[in-house]
Amino acid sequence: MLGTEVVYRDAKGTRTRCIEAGSGPAIFLLHGTGGHAEAWAKNFNALAKNFHVIAFDFVGHGLSDKRTDIDYLIPDYVQQVRDLMDVMDIKKAAFVGLSLGAWVASWLAIESPERVTCVVNATGAVFRWPEGQPANEAKDRDSWKKANDELATLNRDTVRNRLHTLFHNTDRCPEELVDLRLALYSQPGAPELIPALHQMIPYDSPGRVKFGLTPELLASISVPVLYLWGEHNPGGSVKGAQRAAEITPQGELKVIDDAGHWPQWEQPESFNAIVTEYVEAHQ
Repeated sequence: MLGTEVVYRDAKGTRTRCIEAGSGPAIFLLHGTGGHAEAWAKNFNALAKNFHVIAFDFVGHGLSDKRTDIDYLIPDYVQQVRDLMDVMDIKKAAFVGLSLGAWVASWLAIESPERVTCVVNATGAVFRWPEGQPANEAKDRDSWKKANDELATLNRDTVRNRLHTLFHNTDRCPEELVDLRLALYSQPGAPELIPALHQMIPYDSPGRVKFGLTPELLASISVPVLYLWGEHNPGGSVKGAQRAAEITPQGELKVIDDAGHWPQWEQPESFNAIVTEYVEAHQ
């Protein structure tokens, strides 16, 4: 990511690593569960041509503070976003969220719509339907959960296996990414937090039950939302994303072919073009 600036900001008590570039309307890039700002390595420079791009590490993740006094649930992440915006004096911004990041952006839009121009929900399938999650909503949830559970034994293989669940074509997952994530997970205080960071992945976990996006919540989102889906997303089907888009008042769906849970990495040119067009249209 050339021509960027790495800044550590105090988000009202949480030291937060931010990677920034570009000028113009602000756009925040929010990574997924257990992730870090490098998830956006293939998108950052392209988006910075048109926007002031801020990719940052959630609390407990990447190189941000490893706090032990919070629950690592949705309100904690949403508050970090608000605090970071305040510290940066950004009143309103667009949000591109990946998985957990999309969940956080959705809750920010529900609670503080005045701070959100639009949301791009990339594979954030944390929908909670009244009749329970349809079987086709998660194509491979057992493997997904197994890969997370294996992180209790932290080594190169378990980190690689976890990353591979994010890709439709695992050949697109470079060993450099495995090296980076293993190094981040091995920092002082990081291994102990892995269970907390991943606690909301199981469908019936308390945090997911409490903060899952029900039809009522989706219907209450007043800002434009683009559901941007990988065709083969293992965490939630295109059918579920279409249902969410129909319920969200200003929702729409676009699908990126030949991609899984990380379309921003597997098909970056398509992803970047779609995001740029959408955010520019909703300034």
